Parts: sequence; structure tokens; C-alpha cells
Amino acid sequence: RYRGFESLPLRLFQAFFLDILTLSISLCFTSKSMVESVEQTWSDFMKRGREARELVKLAIDPEVLPFFQERAIQTLLAPSISQLPFRVNQFFSLNTYAGHEDKWLSDVSASSATYIANLIPEYIEQAQQQRSNGEGALIAYNSIIPRLLDKLPAEEAEKLFGQFAINDLFSYWNMDFASGYGPLRDLYSSPIQEVWKRKGAERMHSVIQEEIRGRTKPRAEHENAYSCYSNILGLLLYSNEGLPVSREFYQDEIAFMTLLGTGNIVDIHHTGQVLDLLEDASIKHRFARRQILGGKPDDWDRFRVNSTERASEAKRVIEEFPEDQELRAYLEAQLEDWPAKAGELMQRQSQIDQEELEVRTRMRTL
Repeated sequence: RYRGFESLPLRLFQAFFLDILTLSISLCFTSKSMVESVEQTWSDFMKRGREARELVKLAIDPEVLPFFQERAIQTLLAPSISQLPFRVNQFFSLNTYAGHEDKWLSDVSASSATYIANLIPEYIEQAQQQRSNGEGALIAYNSIIPRLLDKLPAEEAEKLFGQFAINDLFSYWNMDFASGYGPLRDLYSSPIQEVWKRKGAERMHSVIQEEIRGRTKPRAEHENAYSCYSNILGLLLYSNEGLPVSREFYQDEIAFMTLLGTGNIVDIHHTGQVLDLLEDASIKHRFARRQILGGKPDDWDRFRVNSTERASEAKRVIEEFPEDQELRAYLEAQLEDWPAKAGELMQRQSQIDQEELEVRTRMRTL
């Protein structure tokens, strides 16, 4: 019945199983010894207060053993240090997420990126249940997600991106800043692969369309999706390092916006910049019409020739689309009025300069 063992002497048979039993016991003690060694080493490390930068060094050092890297990562990212299952020096506050100090995540290994990606859903749930400081943690986790995507296998990255919110998690408004779709703006400005920016754009398109159709409403009046996206497309033009997305991507987004709404697509002073970026003639024409003729005649932000820059843009549009009679008529009328307006502006500026000179003269001679 036990073929293979029939010719084996009983004593050798017993020795064989004794060796297996001995090996199992040895592995058990070795494992126990390893756990004790890890705990003691970590405890010794935490005998004195540690700064976040010291833990960051552990997390990104390829020579540090994985279980110490994982503890460093948990300590840096946990919404509450007190909930960690191991000792952490309580005489300091890490809270790296409070200042969005997450640049170190770009330096973690692929295996650590996977580890963090698995932690984030759990930590998000913990932060949502936290009464104090939970908001800061949630904002941080949302900003962390884009930094990990290019380090993860495709399936894991797709799953993690599902946790990413393109809108600000909490509504706010003051004289300088307002909530809206800041995470999407930051995603566009990051050096991440454009595939993720396009996925973010797809989500934004859906939100805008749902609001325009009246199926959903913005959380706050200043969070109107169309207006926020118009602002994002304008802000992308301010980058000192050039457009942070491809021209093709930017053109696609302008094309999408030309099919919705009625007003100008970006701030009027961006008109020339966008015209320079658009390569498709039909999209450029649609943009020019919306940017120049959009809105009501008395809207304060309507395209008007009130500077040499606007005059140059008006002449350019007439030259590129001479067959558009409506566009041509409006711009030619604006250009006809411009010399008189320019004279008034020069006269006004001259008066201001003279008044300034008189005041400064009195300040020296009074």
C-alpha cells in the first residue's frame, strides 16, 4: 500500500521522519528568533525621538530589510500613530501628510510602492473615522496616489487610481483660494504618464456633462465643473517648464470644451497662447468663435480689442478665417475703434505719469 517505502529498512524510515520533524522544529525556532530580533532592533531604534526625514531614509534605502522599511512607511503614513501595532516614540509628531511632504514616494522601490498601494484603502477608512486630523490625512492620501501609479503593475495601478478623487475632498473658499478640482490640476501638472491624465480628463468630462444636463449639481457654487475646468486649462499655460501635457492632449480638451457652454473657454488674455497650440483648423475655428463671440455683448469678460496684443490677435483671426463673416465683422468693428481707444489710453497714462512726477517733485522740494 505504501509503494516506494516497502524496501526501506524500518530504522532508516524512522530516521527520515525524525529529520523532517527536527527541521520543522528548527524552522519554527528560527522564525520565532527572527521576530524577536526584529522587535528588539525596532525598539532600540525608537529609544530616542526620530524625525520624519530619518524614517524616509529607512523607507527608500535599498539595503534596509523590507520589514523595517514597511514599519517606517506605516509610521510616516498612518492617520494615527497610536493605532500602529508596534512601538513608536510618542515624543514627536510626524504627520508628514499635513504638509504634503510626499516627494520621497518617488524614490521608493516597486515592491514598496505595492505595499503602500495596499495600505492606502485601509488608511483612508481609518482617517474617515477619525474625528481630529482625519481631513489632512485624506488629502495626503489622495495626493500620494499619482506618485505611485507609474511604479505599479498595470492592474494594481488601475485599482489604486480608482481611489483617486479629481475634486478637492472638502469645500472651502476665501479671498485667495477656493476648492474645486485641485487634484486634477495637480495631476495634469505632474510628470506622470499621460495615460493617467487622460483617465482623469474622462472623469472630468463626465462630471461636466452631468452638471450641464442638470442630473447633478456642484457641491458649492464656486465648484461649477465647467468653470473650474476652464480655469485649469488656463493655469496649464503658466508653467515655466512649458506645457505639462502634450499639445494633442491639450487640443483634445479644448475641442471638448467648444462643444459645451456658451461663454469664452479660457480667460481672454490666453486667447493667443491657445491659438498657437491648436493645430486642427476646425477646432481652432470653433475655439476662436467661442472665445471671441461667446457670451453676451455686454459681458465684462468678452473679447475686446483694448490693447496692442488683442489687436494682433484680432488681425490674426481675420487672416486665418476670412470666410467667417460674423467673426470678421465683429473684429473689424473692434479694430476700427481701437486707434481712438489707444489714443485715450495714451492720454490717460500721460496724465497719470505727469501727476506722479509732480508729487515726487514736491516730495523733494517741500
